Amino acid sequence: MRELKFRAWDKREKRMVIVLAINFNTNFLHYALDNSWEVKYGKSYWSDIYNFELMQYTGFKDKYGKEIWEGDILEGRNNPKPVYYVAKWIDRLASFRLVTPEGYEINLAYPTGLEVIGNIYENPELLGDEK
Repeated sequence: MRELKFRAWDKREKRMVIVLAINFNTNFLHYALDNSWEVKYGKSYWSDIYNFELMQYTGFKDKYGKEIWEGDILEGRNNPKPVYYVAKWIDRLASFRLVTPEGYEINLAYPTGLEVIGNIYENPELLGDEK
């Protein structure tokens, strides 16, 4: 069975959080800060889901075994030149894909040789975007 996990970008506080539960009936998100102590000892928060950007775990890992999440930036090599990709859900294909800043897509099913180096919220400068 596929592992379903979510994380979220808190748009107000500008930080990544761990999603513990999502209530789509009330539009509330139950979360903890990305801090193992808070998760272990049950310190958590509820907030309006619209204050967050949800990201799903893709089910894949990079070359070092790090989980690849929607919105992650990955680096690969094409000869000596680095190539950058963003993990995205593509509706028309109903799958996660890796997309270059130029819009080229490749299959995420085999992320061999790729490394997660950041994400689009905390590290937009990696893609030349200075948000």
